Amino acid sequence: DMYWKVPHGVRAIGDAGLRATVSAGLISGGFLGDLKGEAVELIAMYEAGDFPDRVRLALSPHAPYTVTPEDLEWCAQLATDHDLPLQIHVSETLREVEECLAEHGVRPAFHIERHGILERPTTIAHGVWLDRDELEMLSRHPATVVHNPVSNLKLSCGQGRDVRGWFDYAMAKEVGVNVALATDGTASNTNLDMFEEMKFASLMAKHASGDPTCMPAAETVDIATRGGADGMGWTETGRLAVGALADVILLDLTDVTLTPVHDPNSHAVYAANGHCVHTTICDGKVLMEGGEIEGYEEVRARAIEAARRVTG
Repeated sequence: DMYWKVPHGVRAIGDAGLRATVSAGLISGGFLGDLKGEAVELIAMYEAGDFPDRVRLALSPHAPYTVTPEDLEWCAQLATDHDLPLQIHVSETLREVEECLAEHGVRPAFHIERHGILERPTTIAHGVWLDRDELEMLSRHPATVVHNPVSNLKLSCGQGRDVRGWFDYAMAKEVGVNVALATDGTASNTNLDMFEEMKFASLMAKHASGDPTCMPAAETVDIATRGGADGMGWTETGRLAVGALADVILLDLTDVTLTPVHDPNSHAVYAANGHCVHTTICDGKVLMEGGEIEGYEEVRARAIEAARRVTG
């Protein structure tokens, strides 16, 4: 997660019983306050043990176009000093690529490499306009490209003079880049349904490659689970295996959208949605069962009340 008010997010994640990597965001210029100071304070909290065991910290220089080269290097050094991963938005739009070339003489992925970001495990959000040279370079670093298909479609991120319209998954796979899936957030997605992300990602990969076998269902499930866990450094989860952490969701196979069941992976990717989840387990604790979450009504009512205070 890359957002503001991180201590409040950490508390909410802890109360909910979830697992997460949260990040201290940085945008240069100071107009959002002392974000560097906030990052240093968050690191102190984290290292003092003030985060739940299921929550880890990353640093997040927002993007090459909002963070100066000097601040990119500051983030990279701070992450190295405290053994933290990094998150950053890269090549979401054609305009970003063109401006980076004009201002710095290189494409965005090479720009962040030049300033030390890729020396740390790095999560790269979007990557819509990454080319082969960039992907090959990323494959030589501890980097994960996180595909956000629904957000990218909603914001028309793939449209430009050299119209492509998609993250080139087939190429990323060919050169050996770890790929994960995400929603990008409520502002640019709205429903945060990872089943929808799986379906859109698989369909876009097939359309882009002209190959209906590209990103098959089982591979898509792997990207959405193991790919994301590995990218965040949670290598002890994201998979069903002896000794792995007990982070599991169970689908209701009696749901009409999943009836009859022929191929569970295919159903999960092409037929299921978030409403098909029957049980959610994190770290061995049942958080939701039968679609019911303890205390949900109170939390929902308070969230609506808070939203009304903001919107008036």
